[in-house]
Amino acid sequence: MAAFQQRRSIIKGDEVGPCYSCGTTVAFGGVKDQGFVFCNKQCHVRKAHFLRDIAAVPDRDATAEAQRIKAGRCHHCGKNGGVDIHRSVFVWSAILITRTQENKLIGCSGCARKKQALDTLGTVALGWWGIPFGLILTPLGLLMNLGQMISSSTKEQPSKYLTQYARERLARSAPRS
Repeated sequence: MAAFQQRRSIIKGDEVGPCYSCGTTVAFGGVKDQGFVFCNKQCHVRKAHFLRDIAAVPDRDATAEAQRIKAGRCHHCGKNGGVDIHRSVFVWSAILITRTQENKLIGCSGCARKKQALDTLGTVALGWWGIPFGLILTPLGLLMNLGQMISSSTKEQPSKYLTQYARERLARSAPRS
């Protein structure tokens, strides 16, 4: 399993982000279905069958799978329990260009805090150099990382992102009819 997954497979509910099908950034418009964002109708049609499969997974099954994943072993350090999807933001700027990247880690809170700390340090070093957005987005990224670091260690239940990931995982493994 990849250490960090871009928001591609676990973005339900986000209004802006990568197309669920091809990964192209969708800033405005696009097609929205069941909380997922697509860049155009062709991408939507390409994933329509999978959206039906996701919707068919019962909530109790998705919750049970999320709890099983949460109780499992971290793929990064091998620690048992506390696995969830943890978020972090990295902001970098260069004069007139400012880029943000949201990362999601499937792992324990200790591994997540390490990645969140690295993204925070990188943002402190590289985020401020863009005018005007670097000066705006850098403090927001730092606050988000700080909030995620604090909340990562206090969650007893699986996050909504882990439950959605579990739902998608079950939909992928379901036999096709």
